[in-house]
Amino acid sequence: MQGNRDTGTNAEPQLDAAVPPRHYWLPCGDQVRHAFRGRRWMHQEADTSICGLHVSMHLPTEAEWFIAPTCQDCNRALKAVATP
Repeated sequence: MQGNRDTGTNAEPQLDAAVPPRHYWLPCGDQVRHAFRGRRWMHQEADTSICGLHVSMHLPTEAEWFIAPTCQDCNRALKAVATP
């Protein structure tokens, strides 16, 4: 990924097409671990996951991280982006 150089314009930095956007996983209100775009959960109450499901969000317990299954639709969508 190229750095964000100050060129005196308000242009968005160009991302290397080979580098997929960042995402994070979070156990959600539906008791499933979903993926979301971004670096980390910013304590919002709800968001739309990679699979397109709008879910409630909360600070998960250690047990929730352990027992919440991974959303297979989120997983497939991210694998499709990562695989040319």
